[in-house]
Amino acid sequence: MDEERMQRVRDRAHALWEQAGCPDGQDMDHWSQAEREIAAEDDAEPSVPTKKGAGRGGRKPTATAEEVAKKPKAKRGPKPKVVAEGSGAVS
Repeated sequence: MDEERMQRVRDRAHALWEQAGCPDGQDMDHWSQAEREIAAEDDAEPSVPTKKGAGRGGRKPTATAEEVAKKPKAKRGPKPKVVAEGSGAVS
């Protein structure tokens, strides 16, 4: 495994560990998952460089585990109550 790929796996495994709440004893699980994710990313990348602007048709790239971990969760408020017409409710 080359040094650049090893660093990517290391960074991804660390991000997975942080996402899981920094648990003890799951380092091999996080490392294995990171290796699988990096391998999938490498397989998905084109082997021949494409021209600038060509390629994915304007779609956003897939977020990395670190980007997902940093993204704030959407907050939802309570659902509004539905009142049927003619039910006698005063507005």
